[in-house]
Amino acid sequence: MSEDMSNNNDAHRVYTDAITAHLGERVTNLGRRQTDLETEVRSGFKNIDTAVTSLANETRASIAALSTNNRRAPRRNARVCRDAEFHQRPRRG
Repeated sequence: MSEDMSNNNDAHRVYTDAITAHLGERVTNLGRRQTDLETEVRSGFKNIDTAVTSLANETRASIAALSTNNRRAPRRNARVCRDAEFHQRPRRG
């Protein structure tokens, strides 16, 4: 690769025919598009990182709120067992 191409100095390129000039222009444009794509991908991944971090923080806050809640849900299974024992007791009569 020549020094001009590695430094992206497009102004110093000299082409001998139209086909080579067209090909050189396409290569230059593809290089620019690749640079733009890399920028967009980096930006997109930063947005994803921000969204995932926000979701993780919201989840942690929700879990912390649940764990500090002192109210306990009624224990339905214990009541069912007590009711079953009551109905199985012999009745006095």
